[in-house]
Amino acid sequence: MKAYMASNESLDVTMVHGGAELNTLVQAGYVKELNPTEYEGDTYKFLPGVYKSFTFNDKLYGLPRNSDYEVIYYNKKLFDDNGIKIPTTYAELLEAGKQFRAKGIEPMSMNGKDLWSFAAFFQDLVVRLTGDQNLMLDAVAKKKNFTGDENFLAAAKLLAEARDTKLFQESFMTADYGASQNLFTQGRAAMWYMGSWEAGMATNDKLPEDFRNNVNVLKFPVVEGGKGKDTDLLAWNGGGYSLVSSSKHPEEAKKFFDYMMSADQWAKIVWDTGAAVPAQKYELSGKESGLQKQLTEVLTGATSTAGSIALDSGTPKFKDDAQNAFGKFFAGGSTPEQLLADLQKAAETQ
Repeated sequence: MKAYMASNESLDVTMVHGGAELNTLVQAGYVKELNPTEYEGDTYKFLPGVYKSFTFNDKLYGLPRNSDYEVIYYNKKLFDDNGIKIPTTYAELLEAGKQFRAKGIEPMSMNGKDLWSFAAFFQDLVVRLTGDQNLMLDAVAKKKNFTGDENFLAAAKLLAEARDTKLFQESFMTADYGASQNLFTQGRAAMWYMGSWEAGMATNDKLPEDFRNNVNVLKFPVVEGGKGKDTDLLAWNGGGYSLVSSSKHPEEAKKFFDYMMSADQWAKIVWDTGAAVPAQKYELSGKESGLQKQLTEVLTGATSTAGSIALDSGTPKFKDDAQNAFGKFFAGGSTPEQLLADLQKAAETQ
C-alpha cells in the first residue's frame, strides 16, 4: 500500500485494515470519506457498532468486511487420542500444553514473527481477569496507566507463564502466519490461537480430511478468580474496503463498491463459502460446517465485545512500539514489569 501511495497509482477500491493503519491513509488523504446514512437499512444490514475502527473525527472512511474475534481452534482428535482434557480455565490450558509437550506434540501454534497475536492474547487475559473490555483501550488512550495497575501486572504474569511453560511451538518467534497455520492444519499442533476469519478451514479440500473433520473452536479460557466470563469476546472489525481518492473512475468505483458491500454480495458469499464471518446480518442456510456453527454460537452468545483490538486503537507508532515490546518480552525474556513499562512508554510517546 505504501508503494502504491508513493507512486500515486490510481487504484479505485482498496482493502484496508481498520484502526491505526487506516488512520495513516486518512491522514494522507488517500481514501475518501463515506456517508454512513447511505449504508443504513436492509440493503446493507451492517451490525451495530461495526464502524468504530473505520471512523476518525466522526467521519467514516471505509466499510468493514468481517466480524473478527479471537478464538482457539483445536484438533479434537489429538485431544481424544492423548486423553487430554479440553481446557475451560487458563490453568487447564497451561496444563494441557505441558501434557502435549511431554508427548512430543506442539501444544499451541502461534505466528510469533507477526507479533500482533501476542497483543491480542494479552488483551484476552486482561479481559478474563477484569471483565472490563475498556481497560486496555483506556490505557492506550492514556486515560489509565499500564504501570502500577495490579490487573495489568497479573495479566503480564499469566502471559509469562505461557512463555515459560512453552505453550507455543518451538521457534514460534520465527513463524509467520502461514507457517503457524500449516503447523496446525497438518496435525502437528493441538491448538491455534487465531481469529474467526479462518472459518474456511473446515471446508478447504486442500487440507487433510482427517483435520477438517476434527477442527473445533474453543473460547479463550476463563482465569480462575477473575471477573471476566468466557462470553466476554475480544471482537472487532479489522479488514474492510475503502474508496481511493485518486481513482480515475470515481463514479464507477462507487457503484462497484456499493454493490460489493451490499448484504447479498460479499457478506452472503463469504458466509456461504465458509471463508469468513461477515460484519453484516446473515441468514443460516442449513449447509454450514460444524466450525461455522460453533463460531456463530461464540458470536451470538457474547455478552460483551471489545469493539477494537487495543493494538489498533492508538497511532501507527504505538502499534509498532507495542508489538516490539511483546517481541522483546517473548524473544528476550524481559519481565512482566518491563513489558508494562515498555507498553506505557509506547502509549505516552505515540
